[in-house]
Amino acid sequence: MRTHFELCRPGGLVLMTFPTPTVLYRAIRGLAELTGQWIFHDERPLRAEEVLRAAAPFGEVLDTRVLWAIGLTQGHAAFRAAGGDA
Repeated sequence: MRTHFELCRPGGLVLMTFPTPTVLYRAIRGLAELTGQWIFHDERPLRAEEVLRAAAPFGEVLDTRVLWAIGLTQGHAAFRAAGGDA
């Protein structure tokens, strides 16, 4: 995560998406695993709190939400990179 912020200008915007374990995500993933169609064997869904805690030293949280429309729900977090007024 640190690298995302290091590559951003101070005050710039960092957007992150990550799989998040909603009921919908778990149902779709469970079905895909059951039928042998799941290809993301190293994926670990994250809760927003975990992502926010890891990002806290590097920037300010601007927004968090869950993106439901894609089925395999993704958490979305927007941050302002530390060190700037932009």
